[in-house]
Parts: sequence; structure tokens; C-alpha cells
Amino acid sequence: MLFVPGDRPERMRKALGSGADALILNLEDCVAFDAKTAARKEVDFPGRGRAGRSGAVPAGEYADVRERLTGLTWGAEDLPAAAGALTARQVDGSYTPPYEIARALTLFAASAAEATPIETVYPAIRDLDGLAAYAGRGVRDGFLGMMAVHPGQVPVINAVFTPPPEEIAGAQAVVDAFAANPGAGALTLDGKMIDQPHLKKA
Repeated sequence: MLFVPGDRPERMRKALGSGADALILNLEDCVAFDAKTAARKEVDFPGRGRAGRSGAVPAGEYADVRERLTGLTWGAEDLPAAAGALTARQVDGSYTPPYEIARALTLFAASAAEATPIETVYPAIRDLDGLAAYAGRGVRDGFLGMMAVHPGQVPVINAVFTPPPEEIAGAQAVVDAFAANPGAGALTLDGKMIDQPHLKKA
């Protein structure tokens, strides 16, 4: 999901060819206050509603809004700024404890709502190695996608979030094992026990 400034229509057009799965037409921080009215007109597509509207939901109630929620993420730059933190990140790009909690709650709330958990942005746009490592941690922890702030980040994110062939083959073997043994709660595959959590993951 690629952020595009809502007052830059030429960037919106260019972003359509970036390889991102979705564009976020940003009307918030990257648009100067005096330009917001014009930006709203740029992203107000007839028949699709006005972009930029959102509703706040208490963290414990996401399971009750699953019919209206397809994905969930959090603002790793916005939240620390609101809290007055000097930084939310460790040297390696991981989060300090307060913001690691916010990240984890986002992941668990998305799970409760059966929505897609989306990893937040990596703002160092030229640090592609750091981006790859950061995105890899997101995949490891259960995020299914990630937001980008620059088109150059999209290929790296897409590559990291695309499962390699051996992972796909392993997942297919789990699915096939349970399909061949309907009603089984647990099986042995390649010398390891597999059960319903393994099937869900696969």
C-alpha cells in the first residue's frame, strides 16, 4: 500500500505503475493546511465516496466491526509524536517497548477482526537493506502486507512478502495431508506432528 500526496495528481498517475496493490491518497500530514481543500477535490471520485474518512474503534472491539474492516495498521510516526517520544525505534529499526506493544495490539486486533494486518511504514527511503530486514520481521510476526512511503520501496516489499517456492510447496504438503485424511485432528508429516494450527497457517 503506497502513500501518495493527495495534492499531487501527477504522482497519483505515476504511482499506478509502481507495482503497489493499493494507493493511499494521503490528505493528512503530507498536505499543507492551505492545500487540503484542493487536495480533497483531487481525490473525491464520483460514486466512490470521499477519500480520507476513517472511524476510530476501541482496540478490544475489532471483532465487532469485521464486516466493515478489511485491513488494519497503525501510525508508527504519528503515535510517538502524539506521545512526545524522541523516537520509537531502536538502532536496528525495531521498536522501543511502548511502541512494540502498539504494533502487537494492531496484529492481534486484526486477527480478532479477521482483517489483514498491515505492517507500518519504514521511513528511511534509501535504506533498502534496512527495509528488507524490517519487512522480514513483519512477515515473521504475521503481517500480510506493508505500507510504503516511496515507489522505490514497493519492489522490496513485494519481494519480501511473496513466499518462496519451497514455502509454498511445504504449505501445500500440509493441506494435501489433511485432505487425504478428512476428520483427522493431528498427523505426522516428514517426521513432525502437524495439527489444525499448522493447517490454518498453510
